[in-house]
Amino acid sequence: MSRSADFGDLPIGMAISAAQRLHTADSLGFYVRQKGDPDRGLLVLYFEDEDTLLTQERDFDTDRLIWRESKMIRPDALEHLSRIQGNDPDAWIIEIDGSLEKNPFARLG
Repeated sequence: MSRSADFGDLPIGMAISAAQRLHTADSLGFYVRQKGDPDRGLLVLYFEDEDTLLTQERDFDTDRLIWRESKMIRPDALEHLSRIQGNDPDAWIIEIDGSLEKNPFARLG
């Protein structure tokens, strides 16, 4: 997936706050499972309604952040998210209700 996951110069903590307000305004759930570094932590989103994990990663060709999409059923996703929590204290992990089309972070990028 090559959709942008880059929020410019906006610190990740501020981007998350903005995305949470956008998403909950649509009456959709937004649960921060792990708070990472407020300035530079990478972001992992789990869309429970679609069994889809979006992981923010750097595209070294363009030096931009993009989303990597993985299909993952809930039990596998929760295990994967637990591993991330244990390995990367700077990462932000968020569980989101709704479809990928309702990704609040896409509205910020």
